[in-house]
Amino acid sequence: MEKVILHRNFGSPYCQKIMAMLGYCQLDWYSELTSKGIPRPVQETLTGNYSRRVPILQIGSDIYCDTKEICHQIAEISRNKRLSYYHLNESQQEFSDELEYEFGKAVMGLLNPIEMITSYFKHIPMKDAYEFIIDRLKIKKSMKGNNPLDEKPNEEWKNIVTQYLKRINDILDNHEFLSEDSEPQFS
Repeated sequence: MEKVILHRNFGSPYCQKIMAMLGYCQLDWYSELTSKGIPRPVQETLTGNYSRRVPILQIGSDIYCDTKEICHQIAEISRNKRLSYYHLNESQQEFSDELEYEFGKAVMGLLNPIEMITSYFKHIPMKDAYEFIIDRLKIKKSMKGNNPLDEKPNEEWKNIVTQYLKRINDILDNHEFLSEDSEPQFS
């Protein structure tokens, strides 16, 4: 099997998910730590301008930048296809997508922007923080429409998060995993 390298940083929940999956699948893998924000010279060399996101999975000369695709590749090489999003039935895929986008957006909508920025930049050099902010301003400038996090008041975001947490709790009251199966699946 080709060498598996996870390009990651500290604190990213997406990186944590991939590390947990690699451990669960008992795969041998190497870790390449990168900065919390840009610049990421090694990752820029591998992916071009896509390096603003981590994790990045490298299997030999193949590079995967999307968490869903990374999970799929891990499922394939570990011969544990149940862990791939593409193995889920349609309703499980819909729920997984809801958790990723709607629940995630609601959680982000609840965060205090100043506290989030302060926490994010706490352990990175000032130059990297500056380059990160410049990068995000360029992205914002190129975006069309409103910021999706400005769509709802804080109380509404809180209600959405609460509904998802209750839904997850209801599933886990009767099942060991969100997939409602006896073994873990992609989520």
